[in-house]
Amino acid sequence: MVWLIDARDGPHAESNDVLVDWAPAAPAPRHFSLFTVKSARGRRRDAFFATQSALAARERLNLLYVAATRAQRYLFVSGIDSERGQGSATGSTAGSAYDRLAAAVSAVAAAHGHTDTKAIGDIAVAVTAGSASASRRPHHALPGPAVRSYGKRLALTEAGRSGSLLHRILEYASAAPGLTHSAAQRDAVRRALGISENEFAPLWTQATAIVGTPQLRRFFDPGRFRRAENELEVLSGNELKRIDRLVEFDDEVWILDYKTGVAEPAAWRVQLANYRALLKPLFANKKMRSAVVMTDGGFEEFDG
Repeated sequence: MVWLIDARDGPHAESNDVLVDWAPAAPAPRHFSLFTVKSARGRRRDAFFATQSALAARERLNLLYVAATRAQRYLFVSGIDSERGQGSATGSTAGSAYDRLAAAVSAVAAAHGHTDTKAIGDIAVAVTAGSASASRRPHHALPGPAVRSYGKRLALTEAGRSGSLLHRILEYASAAPGLTHSAAQRDAVRRALGISENEFAPLWTQATAIVGTPQLRRFFDPGRFRRAENELEVLSGNELKRIDRLVEFDDEVWILDYKTGVAEPAAWRVQLANYRALLKPLFANKKMRSAVVMTDGGFEEFDG
């Protein structure tokens, strides 16, 4: 997740600074001088100031490139207008990161026939703009609950240690293309978890059996679904819920909950109904389905 803040801000008219023209390989600068406000600079250094401005513009593009390419799941971009309705000290937002991205989002939306840019294919877009003199309200905002994913976090307490480890191993086991697991991959997972072979072996056998079960394979084989999330945390009011696995297909979304204890269908039905209600606003155009996956490979769907 990457946040790009104040992205409507353009280049500022700096004062009381240093003007330097120094090539990286040169032993000394070609030019070095101090400057104050623009009106007192004179014209002999215009070429140096122009070069400096071009380099600054290039650096802003570099920053935008880094922000856009480092974001693995979400890129949040915000910008605020000044009192004059402009976004920079120079009175123009042309070429700002915010406006470049807004134009790109609009172009992608138009190309795909979307009039609502909240979701474009696999891209979730939240565009907000405000005014310094007005209340800041989002132009576009993602509906539904706040969602956070911490797929790599694991609290290994004594209570539930085996279940927690199994969840983590299932995450690793389901990441292999075609669910093919080599001895090297197996050993890498054990070393990543930092547990002994005696503790790891039965859990690995159990996890690979689950992901390889014919009726469950579609939920774990990366080649059969659009995307999947493990250990997905969803905020319900003031309470944090954790979904074991969420799997999105072209026309439907599945919520899977792993169970190891005694069967409690009534409680499971209520739990999964709550999960479906929480996530439905995020997948309004897809059918929400849910099921319990037993650690012995059993599978039972609960759709209310």
